Amino acid sequence: MGTGLGENLGEIIPALKQPGIKNIDLQYNGIEKNYFTTYFKHMIDFENIIELNLSSNWFGIEGLFEVKDEFLKFKQLKSLSLAVSKLCMGAPHNV
Repeated sequence: MGTGLGENLGEIIPALKQPGIKNIDLQYNGIEKNYFTTYFKHMIDFENIIELNLSSNWFGIEGLFEVKDEFLKFKQLKSLSLAVSKLCMGAPHNV
């Protein structure tokens, strides 16, 4: 395993997809854009998640832009935390 959870997202996806999980807190895990965009659509049960905390990671606005369509799949999401995720760095032109 690497030093950050971001490098190991592929290994924890089965745990995150458990049907009973309602809240996922992945703050301060060093999740970079390449890991975020690769695993985001596979790591979350979009039907059941109510709270998702992705604060203080390193995927930035470019990573968020690449997965923006996945957010339409959430059925019950009430809280999304993205604070301090380098969202002001490297913004795409068509955001």
